[in-house]
Amino acid sequence: MSVAFVPLALATAPVNNLQLYSVNLAFVALMPALYAAFIHWGSREHGFGLWQVLALNGVYFVYLAIMLFGVLNVL
Repeated sequence: MSVAFVPLALATAPVNNLQLYSVNLAFVALMPALYAAFIHWGSREHGFGLWQVLALNGVYFVYLAIMLFGVLNVL
């Protein structure tokens, strides 16, 4: 659900930090593209396979790592 509200937050926020904005925008564009690709080129059965779910989760964890350690400099 949080991914659904990200575009609304991006549309109303001023761009003070271009790196933060760019990373969020790339993630918002990448996740639906991967989702659509998995549906289009996936198996003929209904639902996602385990590897597709793991790939989507992996992309999300990479996004979190980039945000925490690359953009926000938590450490």
